[in-house]
Amino acid sequence: MCGCQIFFSKLKRNIAFLCIDISVLRNQSGAGTVAKCSEFCAQIDLDEFFKALKNNYALYLDEQTDLLIDYCRNEDIQYGSARKVLNIFFRHICYNGFIQREFINEDDLYSNTSVLAPLELPIDSRTANSLSQEKWTSIKGLDRAVHQQYQDLAFTEAQRRGVARIHLDVEFWTPA
Repeated sequence: MCGCQIFFSKLKRNIAFLCIDISVLRNQSGAGTVAKCSEFCAQIDLDEFFKALKNNYALYLDEQTDLLIDYCRNEDIQYGSARKVLNIFFRHICYNGFIQREFINEDDLYSNTSVLAPLELPIDSRTANSLSQEKWTSIKGLDRAVHQQYQDLAFTEAQRRGVARIHLDVEFWTPA
């Protein structure tokens, strides 16, 4: 492994352990889940991720979600929590300048037509309440169908604003 590959491997691991913290999984799972999820994310192949981002990302994300749930089977992580972990990790990966220069050959990463357009909005109470007047139950109760409904709302809002869906998280989640 060349020095550059070692750097990106360590950077990916650093991002995984910094962005997947206790606040991401608060009241959603047992002890050790944060570390287990971070470890899973640290092992994701960035080449495969960026290839999938350009072709059939939805299938790739579904596969990674199932793999993460299986990886954390002893911690009993639910679909909504697993999906949130992955969406936050992938957002941080794509927002990192070093990784962007290495893997993304595009200048406009903000628009709804950019390579980042397939990325999902991480769903939690803040983002859900920003998208819908429906009563939020919990991330534990967020199944595939309800998650997709929120992603559809996020897609519509992103299209209205002319931005990639993932960028809505910066506005919806960040306190004013």
